[in-house]
Amino acid sequence: MKRPGGQPDELKRLAEQEDLRPFIERVAELHPSDVADVLATLEEPARARALAELPLEMASKALAELEGRGQHAEELLRAVGPGYAAELVEEMPSDDAAAIIRELPPEEREAVLSAVEDRAEVEQVLRYPADSAGGLMSTEVVAVSESASLAEAIAEIRRQCAEDDQLYQVYAVDGGRRLTGVVPTARLIVSAPARRVREVMEPVPAVARPELDQEQVARLMARYNLAALPVVDEGGRLLGRVTFDDVIDVVEAEMTEDLLKFASVSPAEDLAAPWSTAVKRRLPWLGVNLLTAFLAGAVVYLFQGTITRVVTLAVWMPVIAGMGGNAGTQALAVTVRRLALRQPEPRARGDRQGDPGRHGERDRERRRGRARRDGHGRGVAARARGAAGDVGQPGGGGVRGGAHPDRARAAGYRSRHRVVDLRDDLHGRLWLPAAPGTGDVAPLLVTFE
Repeated sequence: MKRPGGQPDELKRLAEQEDLRPFIERVAELHPSDVADVLATLEEPARARALAELPLEMASKALAELEGRGQHAEELLRAVGPGYAAELVEEMPSDDAAAIIRELPPEEREAVLSAVEDRAEVEQVLRYPADSAGGLMSTEVVAVSESASLAEAIAEIRRQCAEDDQLYQVYAVDGGRRLTGVVPTARLIVSAPARRVREVMEPVPAVARPELDQEQVARLMARYNLAALPVVDEGGRLLGRVTFDDVIDVVEAEMTEDLLKFASVSPAEDLAAPWSTAVKRRLPWLGVNLLTAFLAGAVVYLFQGTITRVVTLAVWMPVIAGMGGNAGTQALAVTVRRLALRQPEPRARGDRQGDPGRHGERDRERRRGRARRDGHGRGVAARARGAAGDVGQPGGGGVRGGAHPDRARAAGYRSRHRVVDLRDDLHGRLWLPAAPGTGDVAPLLVTFE
């Protein structure tokens, strides 16, 4: 598919003409996302007319792209009529169809669904809130029986998938359609056809319940690097999947909401709304802000005599106000972002991970204890307990009397098989790992005398 390049204006001009055949020919090789860009620039009557003239598959995909950008795709459905709207819905994935139909009034929604041949999948998504995993999921999933052979599984995948379907993951289910694993596509191809699905499937890293909030869905997919997240009911039965393209829209929506909250703008505000709507929404809060500004001015007016006598106060007033505003904006930005990322509260000074001074004090105590032990001048005697084998010094020989414990711990000692490290347990004793070849964990014990 081609990109429109620098031709959006020309395509817009063609879409506004009486004869739409040149427009249809030009957009036939474009990606649906680029077609949606062109449709978004048109006025409502021309947009509905161009959508109705597009091929059904291209029109449905372009309509889904418009919905993902908040371009009120439901208005186009209303403009083309219930009959053609039902045909568009049937061509869409269930998640995109539900997202558009959800915005229609109940009467018009029912009129469109009544003409949809298989409305059960769309209605299943509509049962859940729009900002939940169930409201985002697509019911078109590829699932195979865990007891099937790989040859049977490949045949089942071919039956379930259309040629243009995007195969993100293959799920393994039992007889009750309960999710039991994920089948890597590479193993389906390279493994022996006679092997069973349960032999090659992997555990599911994460699942979502349909009631889970969309922001938590995005965090799960980001944490486990998933292209698709399965959605299961309380019994573990596979309901659908949430794909990464839906999560991208979720992340964008959540970031927009956070930015609007940061500016004290209602998250429900439509970014594409006209200025009159914006004024109606913001005017009450702007009035409150103006009232507080008058209160601040009243305080200055009450102390005008003091300001007259001490002119320096007039110089400092805007400085203090500006610095206070900057500090408040910075604190608000950091706090809002920390809440959005679900980060913990800042640790107080002296916490275990927040204050390195505690660790430094602990190290100093350990060094003083070792210095007291070294001051006795009695040397080091090694007594080995256990059946871990002989220990020699680096290069041969035993542990020599008078060796400094820090040097012994730092250098390590060479056994018959490998180099082992001595670890101080803070009580004047050094522990060595068990000798290679033994399954037990019994250490060699070296004490200082």
